[in-house]
Amino acid sequence: MPKMVCSMPPKALSSKELVLLGLLAEGASHAYALEEQIRSRHMDEWTEIAQSSIYRLLDKLAQRGLIDAQLEQAEKGAPRKVYSINRDGHEALASGVLCYLAEIAAPKNPFHISLANITAAPRQQVIERFAARAEAIAAFAAEVDAVATHVEGGIVSSQIDRRAEYCLRAELLFSHIQHHLRAEREYLVEALEKVGAASNGLFASSASRHGSMK
Repeated sequence: MPKMVCSMPPKALSSKELVLLGLLAEGASHAYALEEQIRSRHMDEWTEIAQSSIYRLLDKLAQRGLIDAQLEQAEKGAPRKVYSINRDGHEALASGVLCYLAEIAAPKNPFHISLANITAAPRQQVIERFAARAEAIAAFAAEVDAVATHVEGGIVSSQIDRRAEYCLRAELLFSHIQHHLRAEREYLVEALEKVGAASNGLFASSASRHGSMK
């Protein structure tokens, strides 16, 4: 699989760190508020970031000099750390964005392993699984549409000075996901046609499959 070379140094930023820098570029925040943003924007559905890792990642970014942290007295309770992105952080964020835009990585998808060994299963069961996958993809696409509408609708008037920017980012993100899901559904229609037209003799029989499991 071809891979485009990016100018960012190896291990400069993980995707999780890039997510947090992107949020802090919108404004200074404490860890709990970042968790709330990730939850309200459903970011945990399209990134690998977990709420349990936010504190560790923030400390790591601060140690690397990409964000600044200072204690701020809360209205109630103990002081809390407020994080803000600095100049080096903005530069690292821009480099990371450009690097990931250029990177083409082969997906490590178990589905591909199944395709590479598709004739090891009975033909009719393959057809049933393809059909079930198509239904699941359609349901997931509907969920993505709902999330996209919710997120775009949540860009409130208090952010009016950056509303156009946030809308553009949300539109580009969700349209990319939706395009991939449409392509997957189109592929499954084609795959069903090919398997449906293929000879039963190319596939394992149910009897031989049960026999090999004894």
